[in-house]
Amino acid sequence: MKKIHNIISLAIIFVREALREPGWMFWSLAFPSILVVTLFLNGNGALDDRLYGVLLGFIAIVTGLRGTGTYMLGRREAGFLKAFVAFRAAQRRFLAAQIISGFIFTYGVVLIFSLVLSFTPGSLGLFDFLGMAIRSVPVVLCVGLSSCILNLIPMKFQRVFGVMSMSFAPMLLLAMARVNFGDEVAWVVWINYFNPVSIGAEIIDPAGRVEWPTLLICVILSVLSVFLTLSKFSTETYWDKEG
Repeated sequence: MKKIHNIISLAIIFVREALREPGWMFWSLAFPSILVVTLFLNGNGALDDRLYGVLLGFIAIVTGLRGTGTYMLGRREAGFLKAFVAFRAAQRRFLAAQIISGFIFTYGVVLIFSLVLSFTPGSLGLFDFLGMAIRSVPVVLCVGLSSCILNLIPMKFQRVFGVMSMSFAPMLLLAMARVNFGDEVAWVVWINYFNPVSIGAEIIDPAGRVEWPTLLICVILSVLSVFLTLSKFSTETYWDKEG
């Protein structure tokens, strides 16, 4: 019970730290909000219902990566892991606390944005968006578990996060293209088979079409990422080694 209490206490501290960092707000809240307003202004006063799943999938992916994987990477590069998480038992507790805090933080953002979207004009109501928020749980969980692998990347935080940030907009645009074009453009269909935002959107959207092999691959990648992170947990910093 003491170990569980320590993990929960540490997770609460991590959530508080995440709330004090303003950097996550652009991709997680500001950018999707600006996009929604832009789409409404350029449309006929309502969005395609399938775009809501894309927006929530995007928020789940981006915030999940930020809330779990990149925080682990940042703490490694700050020397926190080397100083306080050197032993195997401490590493397990730290990883569990980081996954829990990342899930709470990410799901909170998804839930809040779902409630905000419920006030937008359209055919979907509050319960429809709450249903999509519930369906986003496995997406948030898989992203959080999979992003743990970032701990093993031998690169500086700024470089890793820079590469990730450059992929956010293309992933979102490709997922939106899938909604707009349907099955008409073959290359859009095929590339979205590997697009995390598109996969997340298909899971979140009640009308989505997700094949069970895709779900199985997501689960396997999530479990494998946690296993590799635990077995090869890195406390080494690289900010002082790269040019």
